[in-house]
Amino acid sequence: DGTLRYELIRICNDDKTQKILGVWAIGRKDFFNIDKATNIFSFTFCDCIECPSCCEYIVTVTPIGFNGFSATVGRSSIVALSQ
Repeated sequence: DGTLRYELIRICNDDKTQKILGVWAIGRKDFFNIDKATNIFSFTFCDCIECPSCCEYIVTVTPIGFNGFSATVGRSSIVALSQ
């Protein structure tokens, strides 16, 4: 078993503190006799704030419980809409 923990973080220029906006955990089971497994994951988050400065959004990925195998996260992207 293995789980990837995704955290969406916001850092604004006016205070420089990190705020975790959301946490998602994606698990994979039963990797026996599989050389390569692929899983597609996405999430949607709406952040309605009044901010006088610019904010940066970051997604971090933390592996949990990966014993005896590894995982690679690739082809990631963030799409943002502003109004």
